[in-house]
Amino acid sequence: MRRVCFYDQELREIKDFFMSMVGKSSHGIFYSIGQIIGRNIAKEALHDKENYFEVIKQKIKERNFADDIEFGRDTITVFGSAEVTEGLGYANCDILRGILLVVYEFRQDENSRLYCEEIGCASSGGDKCVFKIESNFF
Repeated sequence: MRRVCFYDQELREIKDFFMSMVGKSSHGIFYSIGQIIGRNIAKEALHDKENYFEVIKQKIKERNFADDIEFGRDTITVFGSAEVTEGLGYANCDILRGILLVVYEFRQDENSRLYCEEIGCASSGGDKCVFKIESNFF
């Protein structure tokens, strides 16, 4: 698989473009993009089930989606998310939210249905983003 790269500023510009074209629907588009990326990351990590979350952490950092990440049972704390736009005022890390969703679904069972919500974002101030994995979202 060939790797491509673009900078965080370009990512923000891409997200701004989508927001201007399709409005809030762009959040769902980027969430779905994150799920695609997350499937590849999770499949790579399943080869080392004992260190699953450590492998995930390294893969997310290697791809520069975050500077650091801490996994809890159902809460994830991310420092230095590439999606943060300072002063934006609302949760904006939709790609990362999609990645984390799939990572937790694969850990339970690839057919699990979970939901990932960003309950705190550095785009709203602060130094970290916090995500919550939920199983009963309907």
